[in-house]
Parts: sequence; structure tokens; C-alpha cells
Amino acid sequence: MERPADADLALVGAAVSALRRGLGPARHPTASAARADDGSISVALGLKDVLCAEAAVVSAVLATGRRVTTIATVKHVSDDATRVLAPCPSCRLVLQQHAPAARVVHLAEGLRVSRVEALP
Repeated sequence: MERPADADLALVGAAVSALRRGLGPARHPTASAARADDGSISVALGLKDVLCAEAAVVSAVLATGRRVTTIATVKHVSDDATRVLAPCPSCRLVLQQHAPAARVVHLAEGLRVSRVEALP
């Protein structure tokens, strides 16, 4: 695990911005941002009880022919607070299968970045 760089924190900010632009936490409680191998950033919202934000953003990046290098996901906590999430078991599988070399921003004794295979 390593401490996040400014570029990793920018991904968290992009996910927070996407969450705030969404239709509200009742419908979109999570958002993910992914940096692709060309440096571009894509964002996606989770669809409550249907689709996790990580799966949505990985799919969006892959659809453009790019690969995910880093991903960050946030959850709505209150009107003015969000928190960084680690991927759920299903999303870990998505990352293992479709972005195995990706770095994941997550909370573990503070904000950290780990490779998919090294997530706690």
C-alpha cells in the first residue's frame, strides 16, 4: 500500500463531483472515477440495487478501447459528506478480470492506494 499521489486525489474529486451532479443519493449512492492508460478520466454513477459504479466505469473505459490504470469510488454519507470505498467482492472480481493491473484508491488506516491483487 502506498499513500495517494495528487493524481489519485484528483480521481476522488472527480468521483465526488459526479456524485453531486447525479440525481440524488436515493438513486445514485455511489460514483467511481477511473484514469485510463491515455491519462483521460471517466466517471460513472452506481445505480442503486442494480449496478455498482466500479463496474459501470470499467465498462465505459473498456468500450473506448482503453484500459483502467487507477480507480476511486465514493459513497454519499450526508448532504455535505462522502467517503472513499473499497470495491465490494463483485467489483473486485470485475477489476481482477478486466483491470488486473489497476491501482485502487481505498481507506486502510487513512487513504491508501493498492494494486487490485493486494487489496486488504
